Amino acid sequence: MVYQFRIVQCLTAAVSSLLLFSACSVNRQLSRKAAKLVLADSAIRQGHIGISIYEPATGKFWYEHNAEKYFVPASNTKLFSLYAGLKYLGDSLVGIRYIETADTLLLEPTGDPTLLHPDYPKQPVMSFLQRSKQPKVLRLN
Repeated sequence: MVYQFRIVQCLTAAVSSLLLFSACSVNRQLSRKAAKLVLADSAIRQGHIGISIYEPATGKFWYEHNAEKYFVPASNTKLFSLYAGLKYLGDSLVGIRYIETADTLLLEPTGDPTLLHPDYPKQPVMSFLQRSKQPKVLRLN
């Protein structure tokens, strides 16, 4: 996860620096800056990553790195991830873990992104908590 975050961080820096230098008309300067700032990073060098910046108005490529290689678009990969998630996780997420004692309800949130989100009118966790009359104790890790 840290490796993926590092790659996203480096790609963001790459695109930002390339856009910053796109105002300059010197293509060679852009390539040198990109190589110095981005491609020197080991996460980028070792990863299966390509960068291509194209200007439709002039029909020119401002910068290319591994542009000749074939890549699977991230959206195609997400389709298989979504399918696997739906197949193995089902149609809902665990919204909260709890332990019920005689006088207390101990709660541990699970990170459910739909919890209290306005686009989801059905809130099973909130319904459960409202039905419970016991005092609630929230446990955070």
